[in-house]
Amino acid sequence: MKLLLENWRQFLKESEEETAYFGKWVDRIPEMYKEWLTSLSASAEGLWEKHGFNKIGEGSFRTVLAPKEDNNFVVKISRTKMYSNMNKGEFELQKRYETLFPRVYFHSPDFRWIVVEAVSPVGLEDIGEWTLWQTAKKEMPNLFEIYIGGVKEWREKYKIKDDDDMYPVDQIGLGFWGFVLNSLRTVMGEDTFGAVDSSKEDIKSYFRSSPDPYFYELAQAVSSNNIALWDLTPQNMGVDSNENLVILDASIEDHLK
Repeated sequence: MKLLLENWRQFLKESEEETAYFGKWVDRIPEMYKEWLTSLSASAEGLWEKHGFNKIGEGSFRTVLAPKEDNNFVVKISRTKMYSNMNKGEFELQKRYETLFPRVYFHSPDFRWIVVEAVSPVGLEDIGEWTLWQTAKKEMPNLFEIYIGGVKEWREKYKIKDDDDMYPVDQIGLGFWGFVLNSLRTVMGEDTFGAVDSSKEDIKSYFRSSPDPYFYELAQAVSSNNIALWDLTPQNMGVDSNENLVILDASIEDHLK
């Protein structure tokens, strides 16, 4: 632990300008983490509070904290050394796919904790669903045109009118994110489902000839890193400060080994 603290101090020394930008709360993380490791008590919330952090999330592998002094960042702390590989994986993915994941600003030398840009999930509420499909449409306009074409064919086939209460025309876009996930399954050769399943060949042609850069990068990230598609839910997607649609927390199987 002493060596880790010394490495961290050296890391900060080499990044003085960035540290000044973040504030003093960054300097408190190593000592807080050390204290947490030595206690591992049930009163961890009191420990976070003592050092000026609020716990805003917790999973099987990591705890997520927010500094009270700045709501623009979060700290992800791994529960064990093995699970620190998740932090490392998140850092590496963000470097490779800058527009797909929130930015990782700092990390401890052993990746036991990382400092990440705070991004709120779009969620399942009406405004969240609207934000998700509008942002996805902006990121993938060509794929959206295929989606709309498939929806129109489906509505014509089943003689659905624009004023139909069950399938209101002004809410057509709400199904686009599901179409994106089905499109990923299509280009990866997996089974698909849904009302616009007839667009498979159009999707394959689109991916071969003129894929939207965002979709191409998303497909590469998913297929190359074993990212589970069931992870890409509205609760796990957000819009960052640059208005990019980002994945908040991906299950990356390779980094748990």
